[in-house]
Amino acid sequence: MIQEELLAGISFVIRVHNEEGNLSKSLQSLAGVVVPHEIVVVLHRCTDGSRAEAEAAMAAGQPVRIVTWEHPVSRAGLETLATPVNHPRSLPCYYNMCFGHARRFLWKFKWDADFVASEALLEWLNFGLPLHSSDPVRYSIPCMLGEDGPVNQEEYLYNCLQGFGKYMFWEIPCFSIPSRVVRIAHPIHSQPPSLLKEYWHRAPWFVGVDDALEANYAIVQEELGKDIPGMARASHPACDPFMHNAHRKVDALAARGIMLRE
Repeated sequence: MIQEELLAGISFVIRVHNEEGNLSKSLQSLAGVVVPHEIVVVLHRCTDGSRAEAEAAMAAGQPVRIVTWEHPVSRAGLETLATPVNHPRSLPCYYNMCFGHARRFLWKFKWDADFVASEALLEWLNFGLPLHSSDPVRYSIPCMLGEDGPVNQEEYLYNCLQGFGKYMFWEIPCFSIPSRVVRIAHPIHSQPPSLLKEYWHRAPWFVGVDDALEANYAIVQEELGKDIPGMARASHPACDPFMHNAHRKVDALAARGIMLRE
């Protein structure tokens, strides 16, 4: 995914599925970014007003580009574990498509539709981020889930992304080697983990459509336990037991064609 002649600036990549209300606030928070940047909004099977909110930000002068993606994708969790990394509907393939549209700038920011930038983060992006640096860096940034909720620290911003692979229940960014991780304290604000969107209560897309994936999903549940809606979301209390069980069953899963890491 690294390309030559990229400009010094930031590509924010936002994956959106029915985020009406959240998206508007998220985009408004990025209006304070003054360094060169673009905002790639990927509308994934949206049936609400998300497109109108993205178009409103564009009309207001923000550098928004809209991409649409109408294909189903395996969700984070047991569906991703059951889906081979190179399957065209896998979560890593979806992420690679999304970030493939971020072609202008050196820095890539994995931005969620319910993220709101803090003033401290905006200040750092505008005046602290070394935009022109060719030193491969991944910035680990705290994300505060609600006013009094937990804080997740993840690598959201980088200038050395190669693409995305699969690790257990999630997509995982792959970076050029060597690269270094730098932790910063300037936070992102997000919604509390207790909020579970309707999206997580639907049946997997492949049920009745893809027999091989449906069989894999049955194997995964047989080995690890019945799926729980939203299990792989940040700070979901059910996630750790599933993770421990998956590590314990890694050989049994591999023997049945299910890989934890690809």
